[in-house]
Amino acid sequence: MHYEPNLDAIQELKVLASNYEAEFGRNSGGTVTVVTKSGTRDFHGSALWNHRHEEFNANNWLNNHSLTSAGTAQPVPRYRYNIETYTIGGPAFIPKLFNKERKKLFFFWSQEYTGQFVSGGTQTKYTPTALERAGDFSQTFANNGSLVVVTDPQTGAPFPGNKIPLARADQVGLSMLNFFPLPNFTGVGNQANVVNYFEAASATHPRRNDVLRVDTYITSKINGYFRWINDHDDMIALYQGVQFSSDVGGKLGTTGIAPIDHPNPGHGYSGTVVAAITPTLINEFTIGESWNTWAYYSTDAYKTEDRSLIPNLPALFPIPTQNPSGVSVTNGYLNLLPQFQFGSPPSNSMSYTRNQTSAGNEENFNSIWTYSDNVTKIVRSHTLKAGAYIEYNTKLQPGSNPYSGSFNFSPDANNAILNTGNGYANAYLGYVDVYQQATARATFNVAYWNAEFYVQDNWKVNRRLTLDYGVRFYHQPSQNDMNHTFSNFFPSQYSASSAPRIYVPGTSGGKRVAIDPGNGAIAPVAYIGLY
Repeated sequence: MHYEPNLDAIQELKVLASNYEAEFGRNSGGTVTVVTKSGTRDFHGSALWNHRHEEFNANNWLNNHSLTSAGTAQPVPRYRYNIETYTIGGPAFIPKLFNKERKKLFFFWSQEYTGQFVSGGTQTKYTPTALERAGDFSQTFANNGSLVVVTDPQTGAPFPGNKIPLARADQVGLSMLNFFPLPNFTGVGNQANVVNYFEAASATHPRRNDVLRVDTYITSKINGYFRWINDHDDMIALYQGVQFSSDVGGKLGTTGIAPIDHPNPGHGYSGTVVAAITPTLINEFTIGESWNTWAYYSTDAYKTEDRSLIPNLPALFPIPTQNPSGVSVTNGYLNLLPQFQFGSPPSNSMSYTRNQTSAGNEENFNSIWTYSDNVTKIVRSHTLKAGAYIEYNTKLQPGSNPYSGSFNFSPDANNAILNTGNGYANAYLGYVDVYQQATARATFNVAYWNAEFYVQDNWKVNRRLTLDYGVRFYHQPSQNDMNHTFSNFFPSQYSASSAPRIYVPGTSGGKRVAIDPGNGAIAPVAYIGLY
């Protein structure tokens, strides 16, 4: 939703569950209609304050059983609300000069502030231990207590003592393991050996809502109103593709990933004019516009996610140049870390899976203009109604293409050449199961519109029977791709001879290999499926 009126600005609420009239089309499910308050001949106002605090809450079971290094229970996550609201409404007049009888012009104003400090969630993960970062997996156990065997792909046999020689370490993979914090927790019960890191953090989410409505009665037959609703919404988002934060306890720390500033503001304004053409014929016309954005920004200028944190990162394609300002507007690029994840085992492994937008690299806009006109005619026991609705939308949203790359070290039984059976061990050796990278970042930017109209009748047959019947029509053209990012497949333009070749499976000397179907060249089995 682009905006929401605060509770004290609402005069009337109607919920239509199903079988509603044609006037309330456009939706296949339930429909909620809201009427906001208006001013009256007398001045009225209100004020209130609502407060919540974690000191009123009991701790949860997990926190009580997840002990800190001091042997005490994890604290209650911070959970705080402060909501302040006030309203005022009445006539707009100048004594003895304008609207002196207080019948022509009225106003209503409401504002609500929400100060929010709530939990961003609880992380229970298995982070690489100090031994594992040194290639020693002799103390790496599964949940049932059995040793997780690490196999040397070069020999097909387990590493002696389940320890990888230091000389075999891949510095890029090792840097990825060292990117994560060390263990801070000892799991018990069903968390034994699969959870060694615990974190719970809270963050702020301040909001403000403004509602202004002005009503006017121009003549006895013509009246109307103007309404403006504005939502200010700015959330600090934790754990967006990462499992540890530098904002633990609401205080920005020196380690961990900086949280994301996630503003989501919106506003809408509209004007309505109602004309009583005759006592039985009424016309209502409304024009309105609404807008919102869904954006992400780094709170530390990307310092904790800069690509330089892991030196010598390989890439299929060069990373596009960053915008001079360092802030993305549409197709801007940032020098971000690639994604990297490790699969299972180990269970509950750490990962860094920020996409290229929620890492602080997106501004997403949506604007909607609406026009509607409804005509009502009373004919004896019939209430006839007809209307038209036109809507024009624009939508801009950058894609989340991983232009910085994406490494996956997951154990893969189909990859006998580059698989140890443990994701952290694969990374230690530099054995990548899947790598992906986009060459560029597309920005979805479209405009589209739709037109609808309806006719209906409410017929009171008698005191015990009323019939509602009507029909609604829709016309929805296709979207207009203003950035030319849409694509499709045209069989007539396909040429098999110019298509990239893909290695196919085959055998050589009784062993499974990859074969280039163009020239028959033999390659390692891991090449199967690659260009």
